Amino acid sequence: MYPWNADTVVVLPHQDAAKRFATFYNELQSYKDIIVGYYIYDEPFWNNDQSSSKKSISDVYDGLQNASNIIKNLHPEAKTIVTFAYPEIALNIKIPTAIDWVGVNCYFDYGSVCSESAIINMVKYIQQNMTPQQKFVLTLDAYMSKVVSDDVQKNMITRIKFWMNLTKSLPVGAYFPFLFQDQVSQFESLHGAKSHPMVLNYLDQLFNIINSNPDLGHDSIATLAQGISASASPVVQAACTFLEPTCEGSDSVRRDSCGKELDRWKSAPVCSSVKCEGPNYVRRDSTGAIVEVWQNAPLCSSAVAPAQVVQAPPVVQAPPVVQAACTVLEPTCEGSDSVRRDSCGKELDRWKSAPVCSSVKCEGPNYVRRDSTGAIVEVWQNAPLCN
Repeated sequence: MYPWNADTVVVLPHQDAAKRFATFYNELQSYKDIIVGYYIYDEPFWNNDQSSSKKSISDVYDGLQNASNIIKNLHPEAKTIVTFAYPEIALNIKIPTAIDWVGVNCYFDYGSVCSESAIINMVKYIQQNMTPQQKFVLTLDAYMSKVVSDDVQKNMITRIKFWMNLTKSLPVGAYFPFLFQDQVSQFESLHGAKSHPMVLNYLDQLFNIINSNPDLGHDSIATLAQGISASASPVVQAACTFLEPTCEGSDSVRRDSCGKELDRWKSAPVCSSVKCEGPNYVRRDSTGAIVEVWQNAPLCSSAVAPAQVVQAPPVVQAPPVVQAACTVLEPTCEGSDSVRRDSCGKELDRWKSAPVCSSVKCEGPNYVRRDSTGAIVEVWQNAPLCN
C-alpha cells in the first residue's frame, strides 16, 4: 500500500491503496486462515523524519490510520501491526488508534541509548499512549552488528529476559525476534540468530514452551522465560552445518557439511522422473538409471488408440460373448500399485509403487508417503520442508 523506493522514502499510502490491497488480498485467499496480521510499516515516523520527502507527523499518522482501516475492511479478523524506532519516542508521537499491536525497537547492539532504564521509559510512553484495546509487540534481541562471543550472547539473552519481565503485567500480542538470517552488505551489517547459536537455542526453547502451551498468557510465558538456560554450541556444530537434501540415485539424502549422513528418504519421488519411452512408462533416478518400467502403459499408447478404434467393418457383427464380457479397463490403484484389469477381473499388468497411487505430505516433523488405502509406504523423519 506504501510506495517503496530506497532513494526517496515517502511514508504515505498510495492514493489507490485500497485497490492495491484488494488485489494483494485476493492472492492470499488460500492462506487467509493462517494469517495472524499485517505489518503495515517499519518505524514509520523515524523513516519519515530521515526522508528527503518528509511529511508532517499528522500526515504520517493519518496514513497509518487509513492503511489499517483498509486492511480491516477486507480482513477484520487480522491484526494490524507497527513498531517504532526508539528515536520516535522523542518526537512525542501519537500512536495511531486503528493499529492493533504496537511496539518499540531498541536493540542491545545500540549500547547506552538502549539501556534498561531507557527501555523502561519507552515502554511507559507506549503504555500511556495506547488504547485499552491495543497490545504490545515485543521485538526480541537476536542480532548484532558482528558475530559475538558466548559471553556477549549471554548478555543478549539477559536482555530478552528483561523485556519479557518488564512487560509481564501488560497485554502482549506477539513476539518478534529480530532477526534470524544474516544481512551483510555495503549498507548494513546484521548478524542474526543464525550466527549466534546460544541466542538461537534460547529462542528455540522459548517458542517450544509457547507452542506446547497455546493457552498460556504472557504473564506465565514471561515467568517461564526466566528459567530457560542456553549453552554454547559445541565446536563441531559450527564446523559441520546442516545442508539441504540432495538426490543420490533414487534417494534424497541430507548430510552435514562434513559429509556425515543425517537422514535418507529412500526412493524419494523428487529424485526420480517418469515419462513415456515408446509404449512404456519409465521411472529413472537422478543418475538416469531405470528404477521401474510399466510396460504398455495406457497413457503411452493413447496417441495410437484412435487409429486402432476407428476401423469398423462394413457389416456389423456381434462380437463373441467372451470379448463383450471381458473388456480392457483403465488402471486403478490397489494399495501402492497401479493395476490394469479386464472387466472379468483378470490382471493384465501392474506398476508397483506407482507415484500416482501414493500421496506425500507433512505429518508433524515427518514427510510421509501413503498409498491409496491410507497405509504408510515410507517416512522421511525430520524432513527439512516440514520443520
